[in-house]
Amino acid sequence: MPYSEWTRYLTEFSPVSAVAAPPPDLYCATEHAVPVKGWDEVGDEQLAEFWRRGFLIVADAFQPSDVSAAADAIAVLLGGTEPSYRPSPWGEKHGVLLRPGRSLESLAGPDRLDALVLARGLVKHEPRLRAMAEHVGIRHFLERVMDDAPVLMHDMVRAKPPSPGDKPWHQDLTHFRLDPSSAVVTAWIAVDDAPLESGCLHFIPGSHLDGPAKHVFDRDYQIPDSAIPRTGQVAAPVTKGSCVLLHALVQHGSPPNRSTGRRLALQLTFRPDTAVTISDEERILAFADRPGG
Repeated sequence: MPYSEWTRYLTEFSPVSAVAAPPPDLYCATEHAVPVKGWDEVGDEQLAEFWRRGFLIVADAFQPSDVSAAADAIAVLLGGTEPSYRPSPWGEKHGVLLRPGRSLESLAGPDRLDALVLARGLVKHEPRLRAMAEHVGIRHFLERVMDDAPVLMHDMVRAKPPSPGDKPWHQDLTHFRLDPSSAVVTAWIAVDDAPLESGCLHFIPGSHLDGPAKHVFDRDYQIPDSAIPRTGQVAAPVTKGSCVLLHALVQHGSPPNRSTGRRLALQLTFRPDTAVTISDEERILAFADRPGG
């Protein structure tokens, strides 16, 4: 697909939510990732594992009180009582993506977190969320990985409701104008338990070492289903309070939530302070077909 077509799609393509069912064999992990317990257990061996596999899981990364405070903070912001943050329709400033059949009015009710699919840019509006983003465990890990000062460049709250749809396989870095050689890291913090049946994260270990993968527009902006290996996948079921640290080039996705409850997470993406910015054209050419393709 020519570059001009990709720029048009990037502007116009905006899926409301992934509701189409993925191929039945797309998520076929035969291994479950083993977490370390707490930030004190993250040493040189775990750092080497992160670089080898592209991800690391820290169980009990946050206290139960921290997790409850984060859920409360998200609910407060969605309720619209914070003057600096007023939820708006998807696509606008402070836009929120809601479950089918829900409206902004539903955010005034006590079940507002169950109405949510996606909201961005909440951290700067709530000190309890900022405290998680600035947690000493995350900061120390990122400083060692990046050999630089980490900078929070993107945050979002993602709620995965029960649905036949998945979050297709992708690389986080495809959404950012940063040189692919940058050590960009996402911290995925479980606000709810994320067991296998609720659609926990799945990884292709070591795939970050292969660099940018081709992304296409299908159920979402994603790596083609046909390009995903059906062997060697690793599932990452976690309990709330866990932190999944993933390299922004590691290929990952999550299958449908087949449970009866939501799966809520706070996702924080950090870049090195000295990361090199690239143009939109360079980004698209790195992750998509070349002009004339």
